Amino acid sequence: MYTSKDVLETARVIRLYLPDLLGAEAETVDRALAELLTRAESGEAVDNPILELLAERDPTREWTSQCLNDKIPPPVMRSYDSLAGSVSVIDANAFVCEVPGCSRIWYRPKVGIEPPLCQEHHILLVPAQSQAT
Repeated sequence: MYTSKDVLETARVIRLYLPDLLGAEAETVDRALAELLTRAESGEAVDNPILELLAERDPTREWTSQCLNDKIPPPVMRSYDSLAGSVSVIDANAFVCEVPGCSRIWYRPKVGIEPPLCQEHHILLVPAQSQAT
């Protein structure tokens, strides 16, 4: 099962993948998610509206389901098969926007891929651990 924190994290992460998932509809869904995340920051329970919004379209429904069940975004999933062991998930580096209150988050799918710009603030995303809180 997943928590409210899981739903909010999924909503933050999917925002950078919306153009690939939805094409022209991405901006509409992104604006709706931004509003819901702002409401969440003020303490409002928005889990169900987020899940309903993401369930309206097949690509976001499938992506969200996989992300919530596996606890990592689908494009980031990587595995390592040791010589005599089972397959395991490897943690990916998270990158965030430095602008206070911005909910953009992106996971590096593999070493060597540079993080994108924040779609809202047009600045390079930085490693999550370096973000001032």
